[in-house]
Amino acid sequence: MANSVLNLSDLNGSNGFVINGINERDFLGGSVSSAGDINGDGFDDLIIGAFRADPNGQVDAGSSYVVFGTNSGFSASLNVSSLNGSNGFVINGNAGDESGNSVSSAGDINGDGFDDLIIGASDADPNGQVDAGSSYVVFGTNSGFSASLDLSSLNGSNGFVINGNAGDGSGISVSSAGDINGDGFDDLIIGAYRASPNGQDRAGSSYVVFGTNSGFSASLDVSSLNGSNGFVINGINRFDLSGFSVSSAGDINGDGFDDLIIGARYADPNGQNSSGSSYVVFGTNSGFSASLDLSSLNGSNGFVINGINVGDLSGTSVSSAGDINGDGIDDLIIGARGADPNGQVDAGSSYVVFGTNSGFSASLDVSSLNGSNGFVINGINAGDNSGFSVSSAGDINGDGIDDLIIGARYADPNSQERAGSSYVVFGTNSGFGAGFDLSSLHGSEGFVINGINAGDNSGTSVSSAGDINGDGFDDLIIGARYADPYRQQSAGSSYVVFGFASPTVNDTATTDEDTAVNISVLANDNNSLTVTAVNGTTIVVGTAITLSSGALVTLNADGTFTYDPNAQFNALAVGETATDSFTYAINDGSGLTNTASISLSINGVNDALSISVLNLDSLNGSNGFVINGINRRDRSGASVSNAGDINGDGIDDLIIGAPNAFPNGQTLAGESYVVFGSNSGFGASLNLSSLNGSNGFVINGIGLLDYSGTSVSSAGDVNGDGFDDLIIGTSGPDPNGRVDRGGSSYVVFGSNSGFGATLNLDSLNGGNGFVINGTTNALRASGTSVSSAGDVNGDGFDDLIIGALGAFSSISSYVVFGSNSGFGASFNLFDLNGSNGFVINNNNNDDNLGNSASNAGDINGDGFDDVIINTSSQNYVVFGSNSGFGASFDLSSLNGSNGFVINSINSGDFSGSSVSNAGDINGDGFDDLIIGARYADPNGQENAGSSYVVFGTNSGFSASLDLSSLNGSNGFVINGINEFDFSGGSVSNAGDINGDGFDDLIIGVNRADPNGQNYAGSSYVVFGTNSGFNASLNLSSLNGSNGLVINGINSGDLSGGSVSSAGDINGDGFDDLIIGATAASSNGQYSPGSSYVVFGFATAATTNEDTAVNILAQNILRRYFDVDGDILSINSFTNPTNGTLTLNDNGTTDNPSDDLFIYTPNANYNGTDSFEFTVGDGNGGSITSTFNLNVKPVNDAPVAVNDSVTTAFNTAVNIKASTLLANDTDVDSSNFSITGVNGATQGTAV
Repeated sequence: MANSVLNLSDLNGSNGFVINGINERDFLGGSVSSAGDINGDGFDDLIIGAFRADPNGQVDAGSSYVVFGTNSGFSASLNVSSLNGSNGFVINGNAGDESGNSVSSAGDINGDGFDDLIIGASDADPNGQVDAGSSYVVFGTNSGFSASLDLSSLNGSNGFVINGNAGDGSGISVSSAGDINGDGFDDLIIGAYRASPNGQDRAGSSYVVFGTNSGFSASLDVSSLNGSNGFVINGINRFDLSGFSVSSAGDINGDGFDDLIIGARYADPNGQNSSGSSYVVFGTNSGFSASLDLSSLNGSNGFVINGINVGDLSGTSVSSAGDINGDGIDDLIIGARGADPNGQVDAGSSYVVFGTNSGFSASLDVSSLNGSNGFVINGINAGDNSGFSVSSAGDINGDGIDDLIIGARYADPNSQERAGSSYVVFGTNSGFGAGFDLSSLHGSEGFVINGINAGDNSGTSVSSAGDINGDGFDDLIIGARYADPYRQQSAGSSYVVFGFASPTVNDTATTDEDTAVNISVLANDNNSLTVTAVNGTTIVVGTAITLSSGALVTLNADGTFTYDPNAQFNALAVGETATDSFTYAINDGSGLTNTASISLSINGVNDALSISVLNLDSLNGSNGFVINGINRRDRSGASVSNAGDINGDGIDDLIIGAPNAFPNGQTLAGESYVVFGSNSGFGASLNLSSLNGSNGFVINGIGLLDYSGTSVSSAGDVNGDGFDDLIIGTSGPDPNGRVDRGGSSYVVFGSNSGFGATLNLDSLNGGNGFVINGTTNALRASGTSVSSAGDVNGDGFDDLIIGALGAFSSISSYVVFGSNSGFGASFNLFDLNGSNGFVINNNNNDDNLGNSASNAGDINGDGFDDVIINTSSQNYVVFGSNSGFGASFDLSSLNGSNGFVINSINSGDFSGSSVSNAGDINGDGFDDLIIGARYADPNGQENAGSSYVVFGTNSGFSASLDLSSLNGSNGFVINGINEFDFSGGSVSNAGDINGDGFDDLIIGVNRADPNGQNYAGSSYVVFGTNSGFNASLNLSSLNGSNGLVINGINSGDLSGGSVSSAGDINGDGFDDLIIGATAASSNGQYSPGSSYVVFGFATAATTNEDTAVNILAQNILRRYFDVDGDILSINSFTNPTNGTLTLNDNGTTDNPSDDLFIYTPNANYNGTDSFEFTVGDGNGGSITSTFNLNVKPVNDAPVAVNDSVTTAFNTAVNIKASTLLANDTDVDSSNFSITGVNGATQGTAV
């Protein structure tokens, strides 16, 4: 097994060496290449570009450095300032030309037997043509070189210049073209990406210059190419930028002539913007015309290779791949740095296209590569930009088959951000699959070369170096143009890695899902070795490393490993198995790091049931369901909310925002989706694409960059027609004809008349809804936050509140009053006058008031709904009133009687990241508030985040409240757990999810890493109670009785980015939750976003005295989570103290989901009662819980008993009331009174 991990910091002269730049911002290594054997000594040489160097005082002239190969050895480092003609030389450009932005071997263009060089200077101004660009050919010779060569000295005998046309930027990419015309001389290709052929602005051109032994003049203008001395290859469409990358393609069609490849990274094949295309032009000895249009490639003269998805930028880098599959025909490699493999944004991909002599069609889509015609190589992490540079690596491992190298300039090896990595993929004649991930390189398939320091960007350029040290193995060169050698910022460095090979032996181990295992590995390997890394991460004795599976690996002092499954395989049922693996690196003392792998088999065991943790991947339709977004990067779930009952069927509905959707072809216009509630049940998943009007509908945004769905909410019943309405925030529009992002908000009226499958927001006409246009102040972005305000003015109609983020003036949030007098099709916020609503002014222009705005419930208990609005440092509560509001309300006037300000604790906490009504969490009859502070640092955990609950009261508030004063009696703080979790980024009332009669809270933590999944996100539910709260509550203390955690599924999902009560969407009498995960992938789409509905459950029930109550077992069982997925049932229960309990099978044997508890209180009993029950999983696992009952008293009728008395004829008799009542009874009271006397027939009774 060959080396699989090499850190460039380990290069020591024996395994490679570093070449360091001289001065700050020279950017040495921006381009690197083999130079062939330019000095004719039998060893391959190198060339390295430093396009911002200032030689001879010429600013940005650029320099290129040639380093000669030798078998005499290299030191660990070489400074290019030491090149003296014997070990290499410098080639200096002219002021402002930026020569060296591209460098390459030119082959032997003049036929003298020595390899030549070509150097691009795309900013040169030859012949007075601004930015025409020039390319310089330097001839090889065995007559020696001076320490420096000025490009201005090229005279035809030692080289020549090739001049572009004005504005072309020729020389942006240069390369040998092989011998494309079959005349026995190597040719050149020069990219001119800014050329505008055939009137197509910046379609790009590429120029082929034929080699010859007839000599060259000192200069050649590309305009003189006429088919006999070369030709131009013209791009197709405007802004394609063809020629941004160019290369020889080797002989890809096996006809004996070298071919070319040209990248056009901004081409839009198949309607996919900037997916990129690459064009192969076949060589021939039949001659070329003076020009060739790429649009004319038809399969016989060449073909196009099309990228896949929008923004992939396929063709960023192109190169021959040598013969990587060993079939005797050259292959190609194409980099697509913007591709998003495996849902990792801009991880990048590279595509290998196999050569064949069976012919090519006119076009080839890289999506069709299947292992037989080529394959895809996928980058690892988001933002790595793998494929930014690609090249043949020669045969670095000496197996006789060519290898590849791929640069990933933004990779973060060894926790060094953007240090960059380069990946070598070994060729093989054993075949390739349709694709593989770079993370799977384990030594036998290839290896990774890691950059050193953060920001170096190693892998910006990569190339084969030929065999520079003469040991028979091809070597590599890797550019890191932002490296800082000798503390010279961005002087740049380039690294030469010598070819090598070394064996190790793989290992295996077995354990069960809950048991750690010790593994001895070095005994199998054939040297005295030291373990240095696991999966490419440096490992220290005693420190655990987390694998991609979430399992932990710890290196022990004796060289053994301890593998801990870390609860990552708990979903395995009894009898099931799973596999895991990791690679470990060993050092042989010479700096070479070799690797082997350990394969593990993990056996399932029965897991305990949980009431404190729920994983979203366990939602199955009975306990909740997932709602999947539609298209790539729609970001559905960016905002989620209960929608009230918009269709009037008596069941709550949902609304989900997808602000990045493209409705009706409008880029980022945004969409919002309404999902109707139902008591008929839901499947485990619902695709938003299936909404058809009967189960919900889509609401389409209008214009480009509107981002409708940025915020969504129920609007209450704003028009007083008895149906709940919706409000949708749209932060991007430019209402009233101003290009200022004033923003708009759209109100959609509820109705029981039905909805179509789609509703376009531009169809709102006043009868079905209306638009609320933002003001004309620049960058107001009204609609960033929208919410029902409740009934803030006490007129019986629900009102709205609209926040405006990024305000540069004092205006900040807007309250719009509801009315049954009708609304026009549009309403402008600047028309608010106090009678139809009012503006809330912020007295601090920099506070960004309105980022979050919400109904606050009735926090002061006066019968009017209140509102809460945030800034970056304060939160403001404005009390509702029926005394009227002016056209504007200044927050500086808050004095305790009309509202109050809530002050944050620490600068930078960003309290108010999210604000919401909390319902009545402490059961005192007053609504409470919750305020998120996502940047707070509780318990010393930086940016773990906190959330603050402020209790409502009718005892009054002071003009200000400091969050630091919350002490448990007036509110409390809820502390996040881990650094950079950002808990409190989204907060909301959760309704009463556990059915105990108290409102609960939900807190979103979208950067949490549950189950080892980075940024999968978690959401925490805190249960309400009337038993009191302490001054602080740590989310880590939630245990099922006081709350629970709901964990996201996959890394990067960001679940919890938006959280809300869902109302009771399934009509079972328990409030439900909805959780947005904006970056979740589903149905093969990358990051369309998902939203998860979690059904409420029963922990308590209420009934009236003398009245039985039915309790569905299913509603109880929803509380319990079994990671194994076993079917749960209630196995046993105890009898309550003050009643009787039966469990009714309900007619379906062996189906615990519809079992029914029937609790009957004892006659005339009222008060509390409870029973215990045990839930089992069928495999021996069980958990015992208590179910609470509340029997409410009722007033029983007294029992009156007839009485009799005797008196004489015509004689009145007095009867004491106490005598009459003495034999009457009432189970509720012994205090009786006579309320009336009637019915005497032979006298009167009074």
